[in-house]
Amino acid sequence: MSTPAPVPRVRDRGADLLVALLRAHGVAQVMGVTGGAIMETMDALQAEASLQLRILQTEMGAAWAAMGYARTTGKVGVCVVTSGPAATNVVTPLADAQRDHVPLLVITGQVPTFARHTDAFQETNITEIAAPVVKKAFYLYRVEDIAEAVCEAFRLAQGRAAGAGPHRLYQGCPAGAGLLAGACAAVPIAR
Repeated sequence: MSTPAPVPRVRDRGADLLVALLRAHGVAQVMGVTGGAIMETMDALQAEASLQLRILQTEMGAAWAAMGYARTTGKVGVCVVTSGPAATNVVTPLADAQRDHVPLLVITGQVPTFARHTDAFQETNITEIAAPVVKKAFYLYRVEDIAEAVCEAFRLAQGRAAGAGPHRLYQGCPAGAGLLAGACAAVPIAR
């Protein structure tokens, strides 16, 4: 029995724009945990040869690793996780980053836009949950909003009093738009 040929990755989606923006802001390493709602972004991160994607076993561990990276390099630490409980697992590191003025950007996945407010599997309003412990939380619906949100997130994270901000990504938006919650960037996912 033969093995099926791998399906080539579709390029030029919101996730690819996000990765290009991360690179433009000097990001060299991303810590993360894979999951269904963030897979397009993880694929784009892995496909970028100039980025090191570090897959960890827990979301909290990925966020702490991104904070350690930020503390030792002086650069913004970037963490990518999926939706629901995975997103809520990074709230403690976000709060710690904010209190300790560590520049941390957390990008989360989310259920498809059409499934929002339907009690869909792993739907969690991480934007509102994280808002009290971050400088700013972004919730993106359109690919066109990614660049502005990422630039604003990095400006805030690297500001005078550095700190965390989660960004939430929405899956199922037109052309791969995403959603952000936090103080740093936006990641899109399309289906």
